[in-house]
Amino acid sequence: MKNLMKINIRQMMISVLALGFLLAISRWWLIPKDHTYHGRNTGILLVGQRVFLASKVSVRLGTKTVELPAGTEAIVVWEGAQDEDDCSESRTVVARIDREDLKGEVVELPRTLLRRSY
Repeated sequence: MKNLMKINIRQMMISVLALGFLLAISRWWLIPKDHTYHGRNTGILLVGQRVFLASKVSVRLGTKTVELPAGTEAIVVWEGAQDEDDCSESRTVVARIDREDLKGEVVELPRTLLRRSY
């Protein structure tokens, strides 16, 4: 019984290393690959995500130009980020306007003007 209770340092180190290795492999295996490690702090907008304009902007809709006021809501259709760390302020986001008179119109907007609606 005393021999079973006796654990030498080498055995303990090997078991801790094995456990750490298994945890590292399982974490890599279980974490989905389609998300960013920045969490909510990422600049990427998801398709279908609701956003609003931080300031007014003029956009072209066919042959006419329309001014969208700050606070206009939209839904992201396409996000022009090249990767999850893309912080280019000039990248384009395509969004569908969710305003009574322009409902469903799709426009290109610079990412710097868009904020998430939580």
